[in-house]
Amino acid sequence: MLMYQISLVILILIGAIVGYLFGSIIFAIIISKKFTKSDIRTKGSNNPGFTNSIRVYGTKIAIIVLILDILKAIIPTLIFYFIYQFALDKYCSSYATDFYDPKIFIYIPGVFAIIGHIFPIYFKFKGGKGVATYGGLCICLSPFITLVAIAIIATCVLITKKMSIGSLVSACIVPFLVLVPGINYLYLYNPQISFFIKDLSYVTVQLLPVFAMLVLMSGLIIFSHRENIKKIINKTENNVFEKKEKLIK
Repeated sequence: MLMYQISLVILILIGAIVGYLFGSIIFAIIISKKFTKSDIRTKGSNNPGFTNSIRVYGTKIAIIVLILDILKAIIPTLIFYFIYQFALDKYCSSYATDFYDPKIFIYIPGVFAIIGHIFPIYFKFKGGKGVATYGGLCICLSPFITLVAIAIIATCVLITKKMSIGSLVSACIVPFLVLVPGINYLYLYNPQISFFIKDLSYVTVQLLPVFAMLVLMSGLIIFSHRENIKKIINKTENNVFEKKEKLIK
């Protein structure tokens, strides 16, 4: 048991570090400097993310930024998942408790990728809003939760023309989706689709820890949008489909 606990702690620490370092790679900054000879942090809303990339550089570069930001959570999470599967999973059930299932720690790299994106060590802890990377974590959680989140964002953007509103509304709703039977198909964590709540222990041991994790991440996403919230209240928030700025050649 002691060796299992030590191995789990080591893997958690490694997962957190790897996830954070992955997340700290701000691709919008790197791509803007590499391909446009400019810095996205000096243009548009100054935010190094997908929405500002659309405004400043157009759809092609923005999509590249979006995909890479999503992969920042997916890649380290999958690496950690396979390491856990081959090294520790066979011992996992022996140490599952009435309070949590140790397998929840496979999501640690994705969580810290979001933290890294918002507070990147490579860029003086000043990064983006973390929405795309949060999306990567959702993809690792459940395809259904991801699709619902995308639908919420798309609907809000179509109605309001403001990506920040879609991101904030989605962040508020996503944690509660993990409590909805069928939608909460946590295929890495619990590969069985459940269309009903099995028992109370299933909720407390498996669903509530994931719910708590998502509440914390959604809170961080909302915190990263604090300036956007002020602009929304003051009705000065930019639309997502504004024309591109002219680049300095």
